Amino acid sequence: MRFVDGAEVRRLLSFPKLIEALEAAHRRPPMEVADTFMGSEKALYFIRNAVDAGRFAGSKLVTSFPSNIGGALPAVQAVV
Repeated sequence: MRFVDGAEVRRLLSFPKLIEALEAAHRRPPMEVADTFMGSEKALYFIRNAVDAGRFAGSKLVTSFPSNIGGALPAVQAVV
């Protein structure tokens, strides 16, 4: 996994490039998004699926255990 810090982002990207990319993204058809919730407020498994037709597809898997806040185990875990 590669982590990119703020200095590298500033070195590689410019505000005009960002605006250009955002404008191009907003001209494309919207992505399809579907969510699945399993469990309860005390122990939730959440999946968000998204498809950008002809470009990308992905899913974000999230577990949420609010009773773990402040404890030894994490309250929220996620992976894409």
